[in-house]
Amino acid sequence: MIIKVRIKPVPGFAKILKATLFLLISQIAWAAGAVGEFIYVPDNTAGIQTIQDGIDAAAHTNDTVCVIAGRGDGPNGEYIGEGNRDISFYGRAIRVISVKNFGDQPSEDNAGVREMCIIDCQGAGRGFVFDSGEGNNS
Repeated sequence: MIIKVRIKPVPGFAKILKATLFLLISQIAWAAGAVGEFIYVPDNTAGIQTIQDGIDAAAHTNDTVCVIAGRGDGPNGEYIGEGNRDISFYGRAIRVISVKNFGDQPSEDNAGVREMCIIDCQGAGRGFVFDSGEGNNS
């Protein structure tokens, strides 16, 4: 005797399964240190005014410092002065990227944002200094 059983699919089950797997993988990556924090420059609530302040606040490998385009102290929103030149990563594998607005997530498709984010050293130094053993991940 052969018994056939038909199982009805639960509506939306595939979406729930995908979402659950995504959250599980995200949590594992986070716990393993593959995903870091996002630190925004400037961030008045956190006391972060300069790019160096943002890098100093990056406590972990894989943190990302998000520099908000056009929000520096310069007359046209450029990042100028101490803390915005001779910037050091202190040997850590962190990223510095430009974003358009506070809270924006980093995106490889930052069309136009890179051009709006300007570090003006005013002839007094270099933008970034990599002299503490930074690798390709910095």
